[in-house]
Amino acid sequence: MAHDDPRYEPVDHPADVGIRVWGASPEALFENAAHGLFDTITDIDAIEPALTRTIELEGSDFEDLLVHWLSELNYLFQTEQMLFASFHVETLTERGLVARLGGERRDGRRHEIEADIKGITFHDLEIGPTSAGWEATVIFDV
Repeated sequence: MAHDDPRYEPVDHPADVGIRVWGASPEALFENAAHGLFDTITDIDAIEPALTRTIELEGSDFEDLLVHWLSELNYLFQTEQMLFASFHVETLTERGLVARLGGERRDGRRHEIEADIKGITFHDLEIGPTSAGWEATVIFDV
């Protein structure tokens, strides 16, 4: 993760893995959280966004929606071995999200799995506006 403008940073957690995520808008925050998820799983720079997929989700609020979003992405990895590197949130409200993803199926020769994420938790979940945009903390169950 070598970006001039960091999207996220790892958060110390005794038993699991966490990230603190930033975004200028809620849409950017959700995109950056997805980026952080896949960069935690593998080297995101090795993922080619050759295949596209559209995701539509509903939630009860931003926290619920963020967990559903990351859970759906992790589900696609766990069940279909899909790795994503491109995320564009087209529509986002507190109750719904539509996003377009770019990625590829896992190739064991190019994609070493660095973390097996079992789930996305509500534990210590925080999301909200700041003076610089939006920020969230998310813990992944490993």
